[in-house]
Amino acid sequence: MYHIVINTTLDCNLRCWYCYESKFKGSQIKVDILEAIKKNIELHYHKEAYEILKLSFFGGEPFMNFKAIKQVLSFAQEFCLANRIKLTADFTTNATLINKNIVDYLKNFNCMFQITLDGNCEQHNKVKVLKGIDTFQLAIDNIHQIENNIPESKIWVRINYDADTLKNIDSIFAKLNDLNRKKVYIMLRKIWQVPSCDICSEDLLSVIQKGIDLGFILDCYPLNPRRMCFAEYKNQVLINFDGKVFKCSTISAFDDAHSLGKLNTVDGSIEWENKKIQSYDETLSSKRCENCPLFGTCYGACTQKLLKNRNDNFCILDGLGLSIEQFLMYNFKLSLLHKKIFG
Repeated sequence: MYHIVINTTLDCNLRCWYCYESKFKGSQIKVDILEAIKKNIELHYHKEAYEILKLSFFGGEPFMNFKAIKQVLSFAQEFCLANRIKLTADFTTNATLINKNIVDYLKNFNCMFQITLDGNCEQHNKVKVLKGIDTFQLAIDNIHQIENNIPESKIWVRINYDADTLKNIDSIFAKLNDLNRKKVYIMLRKIWQVPSCDICSEDLLSVIQKGIDLGFILDCYPLNPRRMCFAEYKNQVLINFDGKVFKCSTISAFDDAHSLGKLNTVDGSIEWENKKIQSYDETLSSKRCENCPLFGTCYGACTQKLLKNRNDNFCILDGLGLSIEQFLMYNFKLSLLHKKIFG
């Protein structure tokens, strides 16, 4: 697989208080960058033929520039059809801008969505504020619209949680309970500004168990059926609206300091800054990982976290308050559920 993440814009129609990104009002991907992305799709294929092309649209809110999304996808669809390549379109979105026109266009694509809920209706609408609009119900309606009208679609419903969210989880699950378990999954993510000590591990474990009992495939670090972050793969690149190149999407700013290279607008090649990208070619692990009985089976933290916490006794289980035994048990339960759903 070749995976390109594209920031169509770093602007957003919402102002969620916890957002880690620096917004860039009015930012839009330019025509020369779009054309260079098309060239890159062809160039990479001729250098190293791939069987799957995954195009992920990120931001900001990517659907603020649906025109750019259509330009890239229409080209990719034709290119992939000609070369017998499977194409996947992927969107990380707040779902407030999704409408019938967008859904109708995407009907002919294999699509993946990550859509965020920030708690129950009351909590969500305090975070995602649009005057006169129930953004919680809008997100729920659009999740159902995608499920019902895009045949080849999968949706990760990302529940950003604090202590209150976990206590009110039943009302969220009730809104999702009629969804197809083969197409809709749950992603649990602690709001990063909330200290881990503020989260009751029993409440979190109860929510995980409720999700499993309801038949939902769950992704809760490190309970992750995909296991490894996309940025860890060699054949992956993130291209910002201005042509700067990155690997990780969870950085505070898409600026020169964090950039790992740039997109060549003439031939579509990636010009990596070798000294910066070198860290991604290293095998990093903490001594705590190396002495752990799960070493070799648990993928551990991503490169970004390991670089940031290189001198710390860091473990991804700490943020969840899970013991190794609990980690193994819930992964086992999820494996059984996955087999039950998908065979």
